[in-house]
Amino acid sequence: MDVANAENTEDIQIAAAMIPNEEPYLKTNIFKLVKNYSVWIVVLLALNTFTSMAMSYLDSSIAMIPLLTPFLTSVMGTNGNASDQTATVIVRELALGNLSTKNYFKTVRKEMKAAFITALIMAVFSFGWILIELYSGLVSPNATDQNVIMNNYGGNVNIFYLSIAGVVSLTFLLAIMVAKFLGVSLPMLAKKIHLDPAVMSQPLISNILDVVSICVYFLFASLLMKGIVF
Repeated sequence: MDVANAENTEDIQIAAAMIPNEEPYLKTNIFKLVKNYSVWIVVLLALNTFTSMAMSYLDSSIAMIPLLTPFLTSVMGTNGNASDQTATVIVRELALGNLSTKNYFKTVRKEMKAAFITALIMAVFSFGWILIELYSGLVSPNATDQNVIMNNYGGNVNIFYLSIAGVVSLTFLLAIMVAKFLGVSLPMLAKKIHLDPAVMSQPLISNILDVVSICVYFLFASLLMKGIVF
C-alpha cells in the first residue's frame, strides 16, 4: 500500500509539473521545494515561447477583428481540458497495466471515435452558445469590429456573427480531435522510450495544444473571413 501511495504521489507531482519529492511536505527543505517547483516552470515558460510566437505572427489578424480574441481563450482552455481527460485516463491505465504500447493503434482508434463524437457535440453547442453571447450583448463588437461589419459585410451583423460562431465551432471540431490524439500518443511515446508517462501529461500537452489551437483557430478564420483575416 505504501509503495502504491508513493507511486500515485509521484505521478500526481509529475502531472502537476513538479520534480517528484518523496519526503513529507513539512520535513522538506524550502530550497528543495523551490527546486522542485522552478525547474518545470522554467521549462514550460520556454515552451510558452512558441505560443507567444504564434500570437505575435497572428497579431495583425487579431487587430483586424478584435472580436476573435475573447473566444480564443475559451477555445484554448476547453481544448486543454479535452487533452487532460484523455491523458489522465491513459496514464492511469498504463500504470495499472491495462494498456501497453502494443495497444497503441487500438487505443487511438477507440479514442478517435469518442473524440469525433465529443468534438461534434462541442461544435454544435459552441455555435449556438457563441450566437447567444453575441446577440445578448454578453460579448460585444468594438469600433474596429463595427467598421469590419460595415465595410466587409455591408452592415449585415448576422453574417458577421455567423462567421465568428463558425470559426469557433470548426476549431472545436478539429482541435478537440487533435487534443485527444495527443492525450493518447504522448504518454504512450513516453512509455515507449522508458520515461514516466506522467511527464507527458497535462502541463506539457497543454502547452503544445495552445499552439495548435491558435493555428487552427486562425486557419478557419482565414477561410471564413477571407480578405479580412490574412
